[in-house]
Amino acid sequence: MNTIKIINRFNGNVIWDGEAASPLDAVLKAKSADADLRGADLCGANLRDANLCDIKNDIFEILLHAPREVPGLIDAIKDGKIDGSVYSGKCCCLVGTIAKARQCGVENLDGIRPNGDRPAERWFLAFKPGYTPENSQVAKITLEWVEEFQRLIQATTGNGQNKP
Repeated sequence: MNTIKIINRFNGNVIWDGEAASPLDAVLKAKSADADLRGADLCGANLRDANLCDIKNDIFEILLHAPREVPGLIDAIKDGKIDGSVYSGKCCCLVGTIAKARQCGVENLDGIRPNGDRPAERWFLAFKPGYTPENSQVAKITLEWVEEFQRLIQATTGNGQNKP
């Protein structure tokens, strides 16, 4: 464990300070402590060598139940329309975005249940409205994963659609 400080890039104030295994772990701990991460300076945080396999695998597990909604998720990520802290609304989390694309409530998603303890849902807590692949490393990584999933599904089925 390392001592990590998350600092507001605009005024230099410490937003969160504590023990964490990685910058990502620090962000997740800060979010779970209800820290306001707007303006947080994470530009020095390098997630390239972080082991994110559990998160990616969990996202893929969720998307296996929602391949038809993947294009809508990609659009939401690119457009900055993800808010990892809510299941519904104009911008919502992974499960909420899938439900929105499917035009149903999160309680009506076959094979997918809201679960704030899932690695994928904890990862999506790092999203706020307006975060895009151009201004958020988490959004950029997530988009890469979702597009990879889409390519794998398309290669497997020929068109990316599950048969009913």
